[in-house]
Amino acid sequence: MRLVLIASLLATACSDDPPSGPSIDSHVQFYEWPGYIPMSIDMLFVVENTAAMTAFQSGLATIPPLTADFFFGSSGQMPDARFAVTTADGTGTLRQPTSTTDAYVASTYDDRFTPSNNFTGTFTDALTQMMNVGTSSAAAVQPLASAKAALDAHPDFVREAGFLGIILLTAGDDASTGAVADFAADLKGRKPDTALVFISGAHDLPVTRLQSFYDQFPNRSSIVDIASTDVAGVATFQGGLRTVIGVGCYPEPADVDAVTAGKQYDCDLNMYWADGTTEPIRQCVTGGTERCFEFTTVPGECRAGPGDPAVPALCVPLHAPDPRPMCR
Repeated sequence: MRLVLIASLLATACSDDPPSGPSIDSHVQFYEWPGYIPMSIDMLFVVENTAAMTAFQSGLATIPPLTADFFFGSSGQMPDARFAVTTADGTGTLRQPTSTTDAYVASTYDDRFTPSNNFTGTFTDALTQMMNVGTSSAAAVQPLASAKAALDAHPDFVREAGFLGIILLTAGDDASTGAVADFAADLKGRKPDTALVFISGAHDLPVTRLQSFYDQFPNRSSIVDIASTDVAGVATFQGGLRTVIGVGCYPEPADVDAVTAGKQYDCDLNMYWADGTTEPIRQCVTGGTERCFEFTTVPGECRAGPGDPAVPALCVPLHAPDPRPMCR
């Protein structure tokens, strides 16, 4: 898929009479960008379910909504994503979501970026239900063995392309049987490129074995105190997970109608799909339900130069009122 924006800036109208006012030049600009390819990621949460986790339940409850906002919010990453949960008792059994027959919840897009989910309701509710593992287990806490057992039992969960994320949530250290290096090597071996494996966790620090495990993944792992306010960011890998979405920054055109409220642009946007068809995209209007374009300011993006304020950038909402835009 390609995006082509044709902007006719400061275009004059035709008239039999000489134009009044200052003389201006008309020109047409063409901008073309490659299409966005959604980031693929498979994420496994390993959550301790012993009484030691009782004190940390409020912190765990903050994880699903922040995860939802990071991946699917108004400036989200738009991933092709799967999320699974298992307990840290070593069994590797995946928690069954209530709204799907799959052993995970998934949110993805078809080849024309129409979003679809395998669950009903909100993603926050679905992940919250799966992570509500309770605190009644008396089993040894084995997050590393649990992660391996879960992935062994569900080999189709980890896809070859994209990222693999493992999130470990425990009150204490790991008591799995086996060397930490072996568990790390096993995870690395599940992807063709070890740089695609991200590890994150929240624990009652210090944790010797788990710290050694995170050290096996330099520059792509993070660990926080489970009692801290940072616990909500474990599923975002503390912001370390990024993707290039392919839609470049385009300076906002001039408003060609200063009288009418809002901004009116003299430009057209077309999507060229892989099947050879073309879809014209119109400017977004209040209450519209069609795919459309707008210009929006995204913090940290699209700056004229270092230290300059962010400027509006092209944004294409997938389907109004879907909150997930395709913008940079």
